[in-house]
Amino acid sequence: MKLFTKYRQVNLIATCTILLVSAFCYYMIVRQILIAQLDEDLATEMQEVLDYVKENSALPLPVHNNAEQLFFTKSQKNITGNHVSTITVFNKNESEDVVFRQIEFPVTVQGISYTATVREPQAETEDLIQYIVLVTICMLVVLLGILFFINRYLLKKLWDPFYKTLDELKKFSLSTKTNLHLESNQVTEFAQLNEAVNSMASQVQQEYISLKIFTENASHEMQTPLAVIRSKMDNLVQDENLKAGQLSQLHEIYQALGKLQHLMQSLLLLTRIENGQYVANENIRLDELVKEKKNQFQELFQSKNISVELQVTEKYITFNKQLVDILLNNLLSNAARHTHAGGAIKVVVNEAELSICNSGEKALNEKEIFNRFYKENNSPGMGLGLAIVKQICVFSHLPVSYTFHKKMHCFRIVLVNSESAQN
Repeated sequence: MKLFTKYRQVNLIATCTILLVSAFCYYMIVRQILIAQLDEDLATEMQEVLDYVKENSALPLPVHNNAEQLFFTKSQKNITGNHVSTITVFNKNESEDVVFRQIEFPVTVQGISYTATVREPQAETEDLIQYIVLVTICMLVVLLGILFFINRYLLKKLWDPFYKTLDELKKFSLSTKTNLHLESNQVTEFAQLNEAVNSMASQVQQEYISLKIFTENASHEMQTPLAVIRSKMDNLVQDENLKAGQLSQLHEIYQALGKLQHLMQSLLLLTRIENGQYVANENIRLDELVKEKKNQFQELFQSKNISVELQVTEKYITFNKQLVDILLNNLLSNAARHTHAGGAIKVVVNEAELSICNSGEKALNEKEIFNRFYKENNSPGMGLGLAIVKQICVFSHLPVSYTFHKKMHCFRIVLVNSESAQN
């Protein structure tokens, strides 16, 4: 969910909640004010009745109409003070209940106690409250519409610089040397954001360039001493005066040197892939390349008596020729190295996937197998081969997975979106 949408939802919920609570509070306050005004009118009527009794020593005439009611009843007991309440009375003429606000107070005339009751209908007050609340609700709805318009259009326009900065970040690429083009902005927060992004991009570019230079220099500088060591080793091996023990030690050193060279090349390859120094822009016939690789590994397969089954159909992919070559080399060499003598390898190429499966006895940890130098218990380590496979697939946006089924280790690479992923 976008930030603006989330903000709009939260703002709408908060606004509606505040308006509803405010409307309820407003209704209660207005109602209390109008009832208080009605009570003041009743108090005024009560005072007029008391003044009339005092001046005339008689009760005023009862009143019965739609606007006011006044009547007296003899009291059976002495009543002190006055009592204000709301009652509902059935109107026979209208055949409906009518709500009154009334005040009851004691009156004494010629030694006889009466209870005077003054009533005023509360309906007009309720109608007035309803009109006021209705007008208020209409105003709140209009206000809500205005707020929605402001959030929907004006605030969206206010956030435009942020989305422009986001679009520039999406276009930013170290491998293609794409520069950021951030517009100046008068909003302080956006201006600070652009300044921080420009600073970060500049620092990342400098570090990337430094890393590339280091990688290139390391590759160049390390090759020379390794080549010298190998040359010296070749000369020592050819020395006829060496004893058998010395030759054995030199052979071990020779093997360690070969592993060191291979390790260095693999690490440099991983670094180049991670730095995006390859471009996938070649149209490659994958099924033909798989057949070529099978022929290249044929001697290795025969030496371990491994049967190889190919199930390939015509498949073109947009890839980097060097990377796909490394990918197949690593997968096939890994399959051959970890297949026991007399085992089997199955390679499938179709429109959907490339899969390379080899026979085995025990499943490996599918979450760890693509990690560098992964090692399962006491088994030989996987080195960097599968880590390079994983990095190539990440670079090419091709999902790769490992499964173990029916005593077969299988590595699958999804090819369905291989062309669109590279474009």
